[in-house]
Amino acid sequence: MNKYFKKFITMFVLLSIVAISLASNNLKAQAATTKLNKSSITIIKGNTYNLKLKNNTKKVKWSSSNKKIATVNSNGKVTAKKVGTATVIAKVGKIKYTCKITVEKPSLNKSKATVYTGNTTTLQLKNTTLKVKWSTSNKKIATVNSNGKVTAKKAGTCKITAKINNKKYTCKITVKTKDKNILSYMDIILTRNNKIEQNLVNEGFYIYSGIKWYSSNNQIATVSSRGIVTAKKVGDTKITAKYSNKKYTFNIKVIPNKILYEDDLVKVSLGSIYNYQSPIYFKSNFNYSKKGIVGLSITNKTAESFTFVTESLGINGLDVYNNWTMTKISPNTTSNYHLIELADSLNINNIQTLSGSMYMFDNNYMTIENISFSNINIK
Repeated sequence: MNKYFKKFITMFVLLSIVAISLASNNLKAQAATTKLNKSSITIIKGNTYNLKLKNNTKKVKWSSSNKKIATVNSNGKVTAKKVGTATVIAKVGKIKYTCKITVEKPSLNKSKATVYTGNTTTLQLKNTTLKVKWSTSNKKIATVNSNGKVTAKKAGTCKITAKINNKKYTCKITVKTKDKNILSYMDIILTRNNKIEQNLVNEGFYIYSGIKWYSSNNQIATVSSRGIVTAKKVGDTKITAKYSNKKYTFNIKVIPNKILYEDDLVKVSLGSIYNYQSPIYFKSNFNYSKKGIVGLSITNKTAESFTFVTESLGINGLDVYNNWTMTKISPNTTSNYHLIELADSLNINNIQTLSGSMYMFDNNYMTIENISFSNINIK
């Protein structure tokens, strides 16, 4: 009897230990699953989000660490008030459950944009870390990819929308057909009494008729019916070509006559400086590249013809040209067409000084004279 009783007691104790252990584990498992549905969340200013304490049947007390940033009501509804961060706390008894709240206020970098057919522009929704969904109101007018890159398809207007949750941000896109007409020259500097013939060009072909030319100030510069501009008086003005109900305008700056070099054989003067829009073809597409041009007037004072060569040219102390530009000049005449074509376009308004290295050779290719000038102020 005593033997069996001891076995019974031993078995009872073991079963009790197992039962207590299982009960303890169940309680721990239940405690571990009581948690907020979010440990951190980003909300757009003005939006709300419902926090929930999962696997809890007890009363929850909700609070916010900064009510200016985010508030929370008795049901766990969080309202984003101001950009910044705050902590929302769900308290059950002495146990606290927290969620970090980040409030953002996104904005589009553009509210409207004009894009020419075939071209693109990129929209950005700034000040947000959230995923953005992009869409267009009319894919025939303009499309948009997942990165906000807008491609203009057809003339018209449409809206591009960036959406985060239930918040929408829109940009009005106006698509225009690209004008293929351009002016040959832009941003022109002319010395007094010098001339330049402007042209309106369509894909490399000159337009000869139907153009009306006019100057905003004929005292500074005039323009003929053929687009020949004549510099009259020092100053700035604009020349306009009106064609097919469209206007094409360029700036003219007239400066005093400037002799860069002179001796008994030759006189070198500045004639013009401008940007030339050079036509180029690339993969069957037509476009233009801008190149700077410096035009010199060369006067041959001798009774023999010679060839004038420019080896190098400097603008504002920097070398911009190292090549050979050659012009043959007849005896006792002036050529206004010694045009030095640069590789890049020029910022016309920033040009202050010119430097140059040149020479002349005769019909037997013998050098007549070497010429150089340095940092001549042209203004």
